[in-house]
Amino acid sequence: MAAEEQFQPLRALQTALRTVWSDRLWLPKVALGGLLGSTIIGVIWPQGLVIEHLDNSSRGYRLPLPAWRQFGDKAVMGLLATVMDFVYFVFPQLVAAVFLFCAIVPFIVGDNNTIATSLTFIILGTLFGVSFLGSFSPVSKLFFARDGAVEKALGRASLRRALGNNGRWIYLQARLVTLPIYLPALGAGWWFWQLTHIPAVAVWWLLAALWLLMSCLFWAWLVVAQVYFEADQIVADREIEQRLAERKRAIS
Repeated sequence: MAAEEQFQPLRALQTALRTVWSDRLWLPKVALGGLLGSTIIGVIWPQGLVIEHLDNSSRGYRLPLPAWRQFGDKAVMGLLATVMDFVYFVFPQLVAAVFLFCAIVPFIVGDNNTIATSLTFIILGTLFGVSFLGSFSPVSKLFFARDGAVEKALGRASLRRALGNNGRWIYLQARLVTLPIYLPALGAGWWFWQLTHIPAVAVWWLLAALWLLMSCLFWAWLVVAQVYFEADQIVADREIEQRLAERKRAIS
């Protein structure tokens, strides 16, 4: 790779969208993934298909999207991917919530709820932004899909890759350019939320809204994973070039 090659976020997004939409059966596959994800515990299967798609992409087979078969393998991969989301995204929020509760107890006891509310939004909002924009979870999934090394995916290797000089800015661009991809899921989530506030709403409407929400979310996962795959290739090449340069300097 030429040293001057740069990550182009918009081109990576176009490639990711074209990759997903080029599969003639992408809509049924996404719909089935959304149906499985609607059972909550079944979310491990869509996660597993995303990991399988990343693995196929690393082997040079981006198309077609993985078929819905070998559910056992997808469940295992998806369970590990869900653990990565928990470790790098959910768990920091829980830890912050515990410390935050201890910090605002004096304000709650003193009836100063305004300060307590402000602290809650500031601290949790900051941690949410760091966890989301830091791209820790997507990078760990890339490690796992490429090498199958759980210890790297859940260890310091993925953190070093996400925060290193070679990848920090590239992964941030990947995260920012993929934010609009979540808009359909947000719209479906808003519809589901509105339905829950309608008295005597038919349960089938709630199930349909939940299905649409999970399908949109699954589609977003597929697209976002491909954008990060493009970004990770450039980061990996830069790391190789850096190691080669360091070895040449050591020899000379």
